[in-house]
Order: sequence, then C-alpha cells, then structure tokens
Amino acid sequence: MESTSSLCLALFEKTVTAYGTLFNPLGIIDDTTRQILNYRLKESAVLEGIYENLAAIYRFQYGTAQLEIIWDGKSHFEKFTDDWSDVCGKWIAELCQNKTFVKGILHMTVFNAEGKNTVFIENCLKAIINEYFDLKVLTRRGVKKLYVKIPLSSKAS
Repeated sequence: MESTSSLCLALFEKTVTAYGTLFNPLGIIDDTTRQILNYRLKESAVLEGIYENLAAIYRFQYGTAQLEIIWDGKSHFEKFTDDWSDVCGKWIAELCQNKTFVKGILHMTVFNAEGKNTVFIENCLKAIINEYFDLKVLTRRGVKKLYVKIPLSSKAS
C-alpha cells in the first residue's frame, strides 16, 4: 500500500530527476544542483495539498468503477491503492515535464529553508494541474469540488 507520505516523496524524487533532465542535462554539479541533490524531504506535509488535488481528480475520473468484481483475490482496498499509486506515478511523471511545475515543487521544498509561506506557489501548481486535466478543483470549508472546464467558443453567437 502506498501512503500519502510515500507518494509525496515519490513526487519530490521525480521532481529532482526532472530538474536534471530539464535544467541540467549535462549533469554539471554547481551550487544549485548540489543543494537539490543533498536535500532530504523531512515532512511531506508541504506537498500534501498537491497530492490531495491529484487524489480528488483520480476519484472524479475513476470513481464509478469502485465496486467492480475482482477476480484475482485482492480486496477492493488493495486494488484501489495499487491502481491509485500507478496512476499517480504516471501523472507525476507527466506533470514533471512542465518546467514551471518542477520549479514550483523545488521552491516549496529545497529553496524554502526558512519555512516561508508557500500558498502562492501551491496555488500556481494547482492551477497547472487544473489546466493539465481541464478541470477546476475548488476547496470550500474543507470540501473539494471538481468542475469540468467548458472551452469558450471563439465565435460570437
């Protein structure tokens, strides 16, 4: 079973790998690269907002098949966690192809040594996720709601 903290750690590790691919393809070890490679994510709480939005989108897109018949002997919980961790890993890899997303995750973790408020960066990352999935995830009083974005017509009717 993949827990929230392990998937947040996977998000961070894939971000570090993506940084090397996108911003340092020659693998030159400078001060910034050294700082990124030496950083250890101690608390996954800083990335849990991003994780929660991805989880909400997963429940929205795959929520109708939760009571299917499973023939391999797994419980519904085991199947759900396996499927969720596979999809989450795939989505993280795809999102880490976006340079702004990678920079945002690094600014929330590695370059936030002083523990500054990262709400603006988190909102920017959530906007990237919303744009990627053509959805809008809103949280009001602790409840997440998803809205499907309807493309605006370029022609006046």
